[in-house]
Amino acid sequence: MTFYEAALCILQREGKPLHVTTLTQLVIEAALLAHIGKTPQEVMESRLLAMARKRDERRVCITAPHTFALTEWSLPEDLAALELPIEESFEKNTGPLLRGRERDPSASTSKVRIAGRGERTRGQWREEDSERRRQKKPLAEVAIDIFNACKAPLSAVDLAAAARDRELISDDLGAEALVHALREENRRRVEAGRKPIFDFLPSGEIALRQEALDEANRTSGAQGRGDKAEAPLTLARLLALAVDQKKSALRQLRRRLGELDGQAFDKAMTALLERSGYLDLKVARRNRDGLVFVARRREGLLDLRCAIRVIRGSGEVGRAEVEDLRRGLSQLGSQLGVIVSAGEVTREAKQEAQSNQPLVFLLCADALAELCLDKEIGVTRTQIEFCEMDEDFFRRCGDQARDDRDRRRAGRERDDHQRDRRHHDRQRGNRAAEAKEQSQGSGAGSER
Repeated sequence: MTFYEAALCILQREGKPLHVTTLTQLVIEAALLAHIGKTPQEVMESRLLAMARKRDERRVCITAPHTFALTEWSLPEDLAALELPIEESFEKNTGPLLRGRERDPSASTSKVRIAGRGERTRGQWREEDSERRRQKKPLAEVAIDIFNACKAPLSAVDLAAAARDRELISDDLGAEALVHALREENRRRVEAGRKPIFDFLPSGEIALRQEALDEANRTSGAQGRGDKAEAPLTLARLLALAVDQKKSALRQLRRRLGELDGQAFDKAMTALLERSGYLDLKVARRNRDGLVFVARRREGLLDLRCAIRVIRGSGEVGRAEVEDLRRGLSQLGSQLGVIVSAGEVTREAKQEAQSNQPLVFLLCADALAELCLDKEIGVTRTQIEFCEMDEDFFRRCGDQARDDRDRRRAGRERDDHQRDRRHHDRQRGNRAAEAKEQSQGSGAGSER
């Protein structure tokens, strides 16, 4: 393996961020490297830094100075540590070389090229940009400073050009990388329960949300005065924390399953199979690496006979294990096979499991941990009551009160209209009666 591939394996196995010293030591202990060299720690950090600085398809990120993690863990990234140079004060290997000197050249940080730096070597880049790198800020802070100065939305190209003119970012940093950094800043703020600070307009321009900036300034000012200004725990933040905690539990559960001794793993898998709907579970064969069960599983109106091979440890499941189980299905009177293991499955084993009949299901690696989590094997679930003010309720109350006022007002207006109409009718009747009396009086006077 290369240094990068070995580091990915160790980070996946440990499930937590590791300092480059610890990471290099674990890689060497696991004998994963094709060749080590005299300065493996410097080579390891240079490779990981180069991959962490990639713009697309990154698998590693830096969470603290000289500390790396997998991007799939969604941990906060330390952008300042990402720009730090590689320290050359690592302990040198004073022992004998593991390979011949002609195949084991000395790794020099001045000869390592950085992704995105063109043909410049690290030594040239360090000489040209050391002063600018010491003054460099995170990209989000750079964008805030520029927006505060111009007081207007900017396109990504103009924003990157303004930052380069002020020598706040490197010359080769493009608009796409800057937009990605600002979107990541918005995502981190939303996960923390705060408002996003950058607006991405339909016109393609980027603007600064002033209200979010004011909130950030108030929070930072309160923290500077020693006040407690914690971000409110919103439902979205709680759900994001729950998702992160579930991923962490899956990694821990998978690692713990691989560390169990033989009998403990057999007991755990027996409980898992019983809760998963496998009936009449019996041990049919005992192998050196585990047990083979026979069981019955109800699928609709059918009863399927299953042979289940439990493989202990965290070793890889290969084609041989699948072929061995398939050959024994007829002897065990089973219609399908299941392999249960905490280890990874090779590509050849997956192809073999799908290629021929009868089918062999692979309940391994992450799939095993997810099933254990679903069936509550080795985990506990806790329900949390989350109370949050319901603004819709108060809005509905206000709407109902406004509707009631409108109905009462309409009723009063209707009553006033009817009263006016009755009064008008009475006045018209009185005028008609007076006119009739006058006409009668004038008729009597003419007769006399």
